[in-house]
Amino acid sequence: METKFEYSDYCFACGGLNPLGLHLQFSFEDGKLKTEFLPHQQFQGYQGLLHGGLVCTILDELMVHLVTRLFSKVVVTAELSVRFKRPVEVGRLLIAQATLIKHRKKVYHCTGELLEAENSNLIAEGKAMLVEPASHTEVNVC
Repeated sequence: METKFEYSDYCFACGGLNPLGLHLQFSFEDGKLKTEFLPHQQFQGYQGLLHGGLVCTILDELMVHLVTRLFSKVVVTAELSVRFKRPVEVGRLLIAQATLIKHRKKVYHCTGELLEAENSNLIAEGKAMLVEPASHTEVNVC
């Protein structure tokens, strides 16, 4: 069975129509793909703190979008590692940024950072290996 990889405006991370989603929007600045996110209470884990899974989701989505926008290719995450540096309170504006480290054939390596907008404190840093699925070569991005 072939899997279809098509953009959906109900994507949890970037879809504009998902009422429960993060509604991430992206822009290139200084050779990096960036997004801002203001976590609200519904995204907390421990009382008043952003859930770690959301940190991973933001970094993952950002790195996938970076490769998709640079190369117009469908990619999926093969490996993701995230190192948490400090907790972040809900209600604090965050900035995430991703950089392409290397690319060889259908494999892409990226890094990402999540920072507090107010003081640039590092919240988390991630690394991902992204791969092109065998059956797809182009994609529409949101």
